[in-house]
Amino acid sequence: MDEGYLAPRPPEDVERVLASGFGAFVEGRHLAGIGALLVYPGRKVGEVASLYTLTRFLGEGVGHNLVRSP
Repeated sequence: MDEGYLAPRPPEDVERVLASGFGAFVEGRHLAGIGALLVYPGRKVGEVASLYTLTRFLGEGVGHNLVRSP
């Protein structure tokens, strides 16, 4: 498994990812992971984009917590 690489995206998609990004924090201070939800209303679908867990938190359920339903 390759680590540290996100799918390449065109600049307009990068802007959308940054604008819709969210993070997971440990103890409210330490960033443990990031992700974004890109919504495509015309197609009635969405994409979890740029999901990434910092290496030191791998296996701790960070990715699961970022994408789970409330």
